[in-house]
Amino acid sequence: MTILRKIVRHPASFPCLLFLVMLAAYGYQINRMGFYWDDWPIVYLASLKDLGHFWGFYSYDRPLSAWLYVVLTPILGIRPVAWQLFAILARWIGCLGFKYFFQKLWPERGMEAGFAALLLAVYPGFTQQPIAMTYSLFWVLYALFIWSLVASLASLTNKKHRIGLTLFAVLASLLETLSMEYVIGLELLRPVFFFLVLLRLGIHWRQAIKNALVKWIPYFLVLCVFVFYRFIYFPQIETDPEANAPLLLREILGNPLSGIPHLLQNMAQDVSHAVLFAWGKPVQPAEINFGHTTTLFAYFLGLMAATGAVLFLIMSNSGEDEKKDDQRFPMQCILLGITAVVMGGLPVWSTNRQVIVGMWSDRFSLGLMFGVVLFISGLAGWFSQKLVRRAVFLSIFLALGVAFQVQNTAKYKLNWDAQKDYFNQLVWRVPALKEGTAILGDKIPYGLSAEYSTGFALNTIYSPGDVSELELGLPYWFYSAISDRGGSIPDYVPDIPLKFELRQLKYVGSTSNGLAVYYKYGESCLRVMTPADKHFPNLDDSERELLEISHPYQILTDAEFAALPEELFGAELPHTWCYYFQKADIARSEERWEDVISLYGEAEKAGLSPRNGTEYMPLIEAMAHTNDWFGSAEKTRIGLGTTGNAKGYFCRAWDDFSNMEGGTIPAERILNEMECGESR
Repeated sequence: MTILRKIVRHPASFPCLLFLVMLAAYGYQINRMGFYWDDWPIVYLASLKDLGHFWGFYSYDRPLSAWLYVVLTPILGIRPVAWQLFAILARWIGCLGFKYFFQKLWPERGMEAGFAALLLAVYPGFTQQPIAMTYSLFWVLYALFIWSLVASLASLTNKKHRIGLTLFAVLASLLETLSMEYVIGLELLRPVFFFLVLLRLGIHWRQAIKNALVKWIPYFLVLCVFVFYRFIYFPQIETDPEANAPLLLREILGNPLSGIPHLLQNMAQDVSHAVLFAWGKPVQPAEINFGHTTTLFAYFLGLMAATGAVLFLIMSNSGEDEKKDDQRFPMQCILLGITAVVMGGLPVWSTNRQVIVGMWSDRFSLGLMFGVVLFISGLAGWFSQKLVRRAVFLSIFLALGVAFQVQNTAKYKLNWDAQKDYFNQLVWRVPALKEGTAILGDKIPYGLSAEYSTGFALNTIYSPGDVSELELGLPYWFYSAISDRGGSIPDYVPDIPLKFELRQLKYVGSTSNGLAVYYKYGESCLRVMTPADKHFPNLDDSERELLEISHPYQILTDAEFAALPEELFGAELPHTWCYYFQKADIARSEERWEDVISLYGEAEKAGLSPRNGTEYMPLIEAMAHTNDWFGSAEKTRIGLGTTGNAKGYFCRAWDDFSNMEGGTIPAERILNEMECGESR
């Protein structure tokens, strides 16, 4: 036991525990994760091999935040695993700093400090950790902010290194503040932290206030620089001065009677969610599925992390019990936590945004979670004076956080599987594209992204490393019917201009350059659609409308084939049924009928067959064109038996076959057999 106690009390032991918990929550699928949502514009810029484009891209709203990508992209490239690991490491450094910050305020609360760092690492109110390339910037800046706090508090008691610590703290604060404003509200609490430390040192509260304000002067000057930069200089440079503008603050100044209640409502909704309801995510009824392996695995890891943390932190802090108890701690920590939650949310609420509104809006909880974990740590002190009871209380939140993040990570992993499947099939079927092509779909082909995410992915794949294209415009783009009908695509007729602009990146095209792609992950193979596919089963009205502006001649089959960057997507997916289907569909489009038949034969020898009956159509058509009417009819029967609602699709095909030489009699026979009637 003595040896074990020495181990857990070693300075390196808690950092190791923290890292292991984070690996359990985020890293168990690390080599199977990818890029998501706002990662894709950054991936595209990185693929251009010209770091100068980052400065132009971020000049829109946060001009100085480009520095991280300028520094890291040459090192990490566009390897998902590298960015996933870096994001975890950056968050780990910040959370580790939070433990030391906590102990600067309350040195006798080592157990609570450890749990606070762990809770910050797995806070379930923030679900976007796997969007690693995007949030690496935040975690680096968050680490700078927290370690700036640690250094500034240490300078109060460390006379020998006071100047160096203060210099580091000020420079770190300046860099993180000018790069991103997410924690600017928390910066205003720095003098409060000074005051608490000075009060603990025995200084009278009046003198402590004076000393704290004096110590805060360098950091106040940093805030002055930020205000000048953000509100005076920034609107004058060639960017969008309204980006992240304080809209609600303007409303309050213009009409306080409506603006203040609006602010209070937003605050109440977000604070209640961040402090209370976010922790209940892993035990919501929809998330409890004991028949799902991931659910059981998540709960198991949560329980193991909580148990391990309790044993570790009790053993490493066993001397900190009632005899060292500071009765002021619970109230101080609770009040400071609530204050920090409010201050952390002010930059968000001032722009009239909320944590709970919008698919990606939980990113706004990043400023609030600092105060959330302080509040919960204070609740533990209020809950009991017994070390073990407080540890068990906090471990419940840790178990919930770990369990949720494990489940959440699994969802992102499955999404990356869908992305890889979509893009592998796309390059199999569409080896190259004419410039100006717009890929059209009924909606985003996979979740956890936006239309522009898919657009940037297409450009990364089909035009890698072409720096000049930024001057000419993006060569390809993606539109979805569900989002763009009546907006970006006013009507589904030829020669309608299509435009997209994101900061300095622009696409200009036309509906005459569209290519409709049908994709339902796990249900059928990706399909390039044409106006002749109006009887394809399960199409909704918007999908049928898209067929009118789908032009397969946008595909270049004789050009150099596109290849998915292995650095990005890993090795090409195994050649399952959809590979053979896509190659056969290319051959069908070029009327290479013998090649179609040969590819289906290869697939059959490999034991592969369609899951969707319509995927027999290239073979049915090839057999018809080679006068194998019996085989064509037989495959039609198999296809119709596989997908019963595809009758109209097969009827339309055989109606066309009836006009072919020798096709009239066999076509009439199968048309009557299928009872096509009006389906023709």
